[in-house]
Amino acid sequence: MSLDPIFSLTANPAVQLAFFLFLIFLNFILLISFFRLKKKVNFFLQGKNAKNLEGSINNLINDAAVLRLNFEKISQEQEEQKELLYSTIKKIGIVRFNPFNNTGGDQSFAIAFLNSENSGVIISSLFLREGTRIYAKPINKLKSSYPLSKEEEEAIKKAMEPIE
Repeated sequence: MSLDPIFSLTANPAVQLAFFLFLIFLNFILLISFFRLKKKVNFFLQGKNAKNLEGSINNLINDAAVLRLNFEKISQEQEEQKELLYSTIKKIGIVRFNPFNNTGGDQSFAIAFLNSENSGVIISSLFLREGTRIYAKPINKLKSSYPLSKEEEEAIKKAMEPIE
């Protein structure tokens, strides 16, 4: 394949003029793009730290890394608090009663303290003429290894009721 036809075409003054005009047009477009870009860069470099742009960018990168570490630390602490909160007492039910139908008032009580897993403790107090007796029974998933009185069972039921 010979390059003679291409060189003979470029020898034509009309083609040379068209090519020259195309180059001028392309140069004009490039100048407009250059000045627009220069205007954007100048706008970006305004301010007191314009001479130290690299330092500013490095500071932003370092700040982002510190924020990421703080976020991870806060997330870990939140998980620990979530686990701790899960085991705390959240449900309380209390029942006052009179153990003797013929004397006294509702001086005795049973109070249930339960966590999210419905485990905890029930404390009962019996008010007698001779003194007060206090009993504590562990609760594991609404059950106890010790027999529960009807008042203690009622206190557990009240602890399970939604708060209004």
